[in-house]
Amino acid sequence: MSCAQCGLDSPLTELFVRRRKSFSGTAVLLCPQCDRRRKDASAILAMWLVAIALVLLLITWATDDRSVLRSWALAENWALFVLLQILCLVPHEMAHAAAGWLMGFRVGRITFGRGRCLVSRRIGGVIVEVRRLLVVGAVYGTTDNMRAWRWRKIVFVGAGPLANLLLLLVAIVAAGPWPAILQADVTREVTPWLDLAAANLALLLSAMIGRAIATAYGTGTSDGRKLFQLFFKPLPTVEKRRSEHFQTLAHWNIQHTPSRQDIELIRQAAIDFPNDEPLLAMAATVQLTARDYAGGRQGLLALLRDHPKNDAFRAMTANNLAWADLMLDDPQLLDEADAASTEAYTLTPWVAAIQSTRGLLLVERGRLDEATLLLRKSLRGADNKGSRASIHCSLALAHLRRGDLRLAEASLSRARQLDRDCEVLPKLERRMRTRATVTAAVHAEAVGQSGRRWGAGSEG
Repeated sequence: MSCAQCGLDSPLTELFVRRRKSFSGTAVLLCPQCDRRRKDASAILAMWLVAIALVLLLITWATDDRSVLRSWALAENWALFVLLQILCLVPHEMAHAAAGWLMGFRVGRITFGRGRCLVSRRIGGVIVEVRRLLVVGAVYGTTDNMRAWRWRKIVFVGAGPLANLLLLLVAIVAAGPWPAILQADVTREVTPWLDLAAANLALLLSAMIGRAIATAYGTGTSDGRKLFQLFFKPLPTVEKRRSEHFQTLAHWNIQHTPSRQDIELIRQAAIDFPNDEPLLAMAATVQLTARDYAGGRQGLLALLRDHPKNDAFRAMTANNLAWADLMLDDPQLLDEADAASTEAYTLTPWVAAIQSTRGLLLVERGRLDEATLLLRKSLRGADNKGSRASIHCSLALAHLRRGDLRLAEASLSRARQLDRDCEVLPKLERRMRTRATVTAAVHAEAVGQSGRRWGAGSEG
């Protein structure tokens, strides 16, 4: 099946999303990446409209002409409403984090927005991320303590909407008595307290309506749906909850260098749950993040052997195997890496990580033009600095094989700016040193031959 927008093919038809065109109404099938871009484009348009309205707000506030102020009052109120809605994501998510900490959950990641990561910092053991599209937030917490798990989880999930409810009540009280609130005309005057109340009401309703939400790490569920499940649905088994706990820990450690304690914990969990494929895959990926490529490779080979079904899980597992082989830098593993990378790219060619791995493999095979095109495409989809640094290193390797040392050094410099601990850097730096050594030797040999020719001529 082909994506109607980018044209990429995949046999995994169940991953495609059916969408209707805005004007014609005809249904088309989009790959997950194009569908995500479509949603992001809507959010980008909304943010531009907010920015324009805020500029108008500043212009009108800077003038003394009251008629101009009244004419733009509705636009100003709308801009304030959207801006306050974005700002009120902070108390919502921080309430989740504080409640999780009080209830004994380990909070590992707080994310504001979705799309490309702009800022990522580890603060007190918590990864805090700010992403490009500030339209959603998420707090990720987990615990292996199963005592009163349901009620502790309810407090954790419910704290975010509760924070918006409290802010809504404060804004209503500050806006004045009910007659003044009911008589307020948002088309003729700016009403910041009412805008704050409306922003928190919108966030509260958005959080409590049961629905799926697109986050930076896949599709999640709203707080309302989670609370409904916690109150009225049977709990997963203790074993299932413990497995999900270790999967969450592993997922956090994939993005950042894992601690020795977490590595041992996840490794032990993989032993305790030998039939849990997602956990085993996460554990092997954590080994790759810790630069234990040989150990991770063995786990990935076992997973591929026991999971013959063609699906997204197999695609990512095969991609990780190809990456482990490439990082081991063993020529004897290049055929295995090529087969695994080909399989992953055939199944899910829209995934930036799979494009990046395939691009590096093509560089090693000497197919430089094809590799460069694929790496540049993956650069557009990479959502964090570490991934972009790896792609720039792969591009530098391609430039080096072409003999273009200037472009190779420029890509190397860019990779170091993004992530000085990039795992492809050692491979690239070794190749750069080898190239410099060979160039110096060739130059010395050429100088020696020139001297010998000059000496022979003088004797004659």
